[in-house]
Amino acid sequence: MRTTLKLMIILLLAGNLSFAQTSNPIIKTTQLAENLYEFFIYIDNPNSVNVFAFIGADGILLIDAGFANTADLLKEELKKISDKEIRYLINTHFNDDHTDGNAFLGKDAFIVAHRETRNQLAKNTNFPPEGLPDITFQDSLTIWFNNEEIALKYLPGHSNNDIIVYFKKTNIAFLGDLVFSDSFPLIQFFGGVDSFEHSLAILSVMFPANTRILIGHGREMKPEELPPYLSMVRQTKDLVLKAIHEGKSPAEAKKSGVLMGWENWNSKVFPGYLTTDAWIDDLYAVLREGRESSANYILRKEFEQSGLQGMLTKYKSLTGPGKARCYFVETELNNWGYALMAEKKFSEAIEVLKIDAEQFPTSANAFDSLGEAYMKAGNKELAIRNYEKSLELNQNNTHAVEQLKKLRMK
Repeated sequence: MRTTLKLMIILLLAGNLSFAQTSNPIIKTTQLAENLYEFFIYIDNPNSVNVFAFIGADGILLIDAGFANTADLLKEELKKISDKEIRYLINTHFNDDHTDGNAFLGKDAFIVAHRETRNQLAKNTNFPPEGLPDITFQDSLTIWFNNEEIALKYLPGHSNNDIIVYFKKTNIAFLGDLVFSDSFPLIQFFGGVDSFEHSLAILSVMFPANTRILIGHGREMKPEELPPYLSMVRQTKDLVLKAIHEGKSPAEAKKSGVLMGWENWNSKVFPGYLTTDAWIDDLYAVLREGRESSANYILRKEFEQSGLQGMLTKYKSLTGPGKARCYFVETELNNWGYALMAEKKFSEAIEVLKIDAEQFPTSANAFDSLGEAYMKAGNKELAIRNYEKSLELNQNNTHAVEQLKKLRMK
C-alpha cells in the first residue's frame, strides 16, 4: 500500500503513474496578474499541484499540465477565461503531476521541456507519445510570446531535469518543484543534493527584490526567502552527514534527534509528509556516504548489473554470518517494489517486497504491498495470505479489507 509522498514520486523512476484519484477533483482559479492565472488542482492529500496560464493576444501559454484526470476540468476553466487556444505547454520537470495532462492539453500546442524530461517520459511505455515534448533544450531557451520575453533555465536538484521559467517583463518566476514553500525539499533519485545546493545558490541571487516567485506546491514566495532556504538545506545536510560519519543508520539518526529543532520546516502544504524524518531518509539516499552503507542502494546496483538472481545472492551476503554493517529502509524497498510493478515486472517486485516483509515483519504496509504484488501476478492464494497478515498487524487497514473482499469474490 502506497503511503508517502516520496513513494508516489519515486514510482516515477520506472515510469509515470497517476496518483490515487478520487471522483471529485477540485480546481480553484486565482488571477495573479492582468494576464496570469493560477489553477490549484486538488484530488486528495497529498495529490495537489499548481498550474499556471499566461493569456494574451497570441494565445495561452501553460506552465505544467497537472494530472491526466483533471486535464478536461482545467480546459473548462481556461474556456471561462479566454477563447484562445493553448499554444505552448511548458513542463518544469517530468513528474506525473506536472506532465500527465500533456496529451490532452498539449495536443495542438508546442510542448517545451528539458531534454532529459522527454527522455524520462519516453522510457515509460504507458505515457502517450503525443504528450512527449516537441521542443527540448539543454541549458537555456527563450520564448517570445504575448509581448513577453520568457527565459527558461536548467537548474536541477529535485530531479535531473528541473527548469525555471522567468517572465522578464512581468518579473515573475516559476520554480516548479525545486522549492516547496515552508517545507523541507524533496530530492529524488534522479536529483542530487550537490546540484540542488548549486541551483539554490544561483536562485538566491538571481532575481530582483520585487520578483514574484510561484511554485508547484504551496504559496507564492519572495526572493528574500531563498537564502534562508539554502541555509536550512546546508545546515541540516551537515548534521545528517555527521550522523552518517558516526556510523548511525537513518533509524538511529532519527532516534538521536539529529534534526531536533528543525521541526518548523515540516511541510504545511502536505501535513504528515516532508518531515524531519523524511528529510533524513532523503539525505541518506542521495548522499554518497549514506548510500555506501545502504542495503537498498547496494541491492539496486547489483540488480542493475546482475539481474534478480545476482541481487538475491547479494542479499544473502548482507544478512548472513559475517555480514557487513548496512541498513534497510522500509519505504525505499516498498518504493522499489512498486516501481517494478509499474514496469509489470511482478516476479521481481515480489522478491523485493518479500525482502521488505522479512526485514520489517511487524509492518502491516509491507505485507499489504506484498499482497498487492501477488494479486497483480495472478497468485490469489498468496495475495490473500499476505493481506490477511497485514490485517492481523493492523486491524484498521481498510485497503486490505477491500482487497480481500474482491479476491474472495473471484
